[in-house]
Amino acid sequence: MNCLIAREEALERAPIPDGRSQPDLCDLVDTLRCRGYAVHVNPSCAATRAQVATRAARLVESALGVAGNPKSGEAYVRVSGSTKSLLVEVTHLSFSAHDALEHDEAALKALDDLRQEVCSRGERLTMERGPRGQLRIATFIKAPSTDRRGNAERNGDGEG
Repeated sequence: MNCLIAREEALERAPIPDGRSQPDLCDLVDTLRCRGYAVHVNPSCAATRAQVATRAARLVESALGVAGNPKSGEAYVRVSGSTKSLLVEVTHLSFSAHDALEHDEAALKALDDLRQEVCSRGERLTMERGPRGQLRIATFIKAPSTDRRGNAERNGDGEG
């Protein structure tokens, strides 16, 4: 296994309540590495909740799509945080990726769709120019909170 997170640590998470299998961070890391992307995951993320890990995986896939699905060796993914929240950064390493995005209507639409999805959960998406014109897309994914009545994320932040 290529995952930086020890499988034993990841398995200490609480089981998923509905019993459905969801990808964990090791699955995400292994998949990205098999596709040839550089991935760095902070070991403190090992026990990240499955729902947060699933959202991170979706964000990475969407961000790679916005970046034009870079080839092997052309993207870097960094995940850090805690068991309840993650900072996820996807960087397209091409020196012209940021400029290319600004001139690509489909990529701008995909970025806007991704931004709306992230904002609907009360989170924020950033897109910035990295060193040498690289494209960096990042967000901070929070675990959903539940109020006393058991309703999760009614308005994106768990408050009524």
